[in-house]
Amino acid sequence: MVGCGGGLPLGHPAHVLPSGKTSIGAGVSAQVNTGSNASDSNSAQLQDLAVAPDVAPWVSARAGLGNGFEGGLTASTRALRLDGRRAFEGERFAFSVGLGGSALLAARPQSRNADGVFGGGFDVPLIVGLRSSSDLYSAWGGVRVGADFFSGQLDLGADQDPVSASGRHLRFGGVLGGRIGFRHVHGFLELELTYHDVAGSLGTASAALQGLTFTPAAGILITF
Repeated sequence: MVGCGGGLPLGHPAHVLPSGKTSIGAGVSAQVNTGSNASDSNSAQLQDLAVAPDVAPWVSARAGLGNGFEGGLTASTRALRLDGRRAFEGERFAFSVGLGGSALLAARPQSRNADGVFGGGFDVPLIVGLRSSSDLYSAWGGVRVGADFFSGQLDLGADQDPVSASGRHLRFGGVLGGRIGFRHVHGFLELELTYHDVAGSLGTASAALQGLTFTPAAGILITF
């Protein structure tokens, strides 16, 4: 009924790629609900639409644009994120400011009677990090804030009519990550703890919830 869940990791250190360099990545992420005040069926449905606790694969591609800028595209079964960022960096340490825009598939259409629930949003990651002189390893951490908005028709099952669904989702979290590898291939692990504030409606009923999620993600990055 809903789109697949899982998180959409940053998957990059604070340092940006040099001009002309490109990276591709793939892995898996999990959105784990660690605490929520969803207390009825409407708020639970809203939680599935907005927060989407689940496991999902992801893929990404990034390119260095020069002068400390980098662009990237990340996709999962639920969302597509296009982002750009600017890093202020030295050989070992860096500070990165980013802005990402996302297209969201909150619920897939299950029949001709329901159109599905779609949306969009943005997020702003601010991260600091360090790396070894040979780029054998790097580590990063920071904050990530964002908002999503969605609307459409939600299919509740074969024996029920679809209902209109809409909502807004505010989120604030902290992120930690690290990668290790040699030359062109690195493995990475990223962890994110996020606070969610969701409000919306299903049919004529309003609902709201707040909660925390823990989002681990892992993958392989190849740079060339």
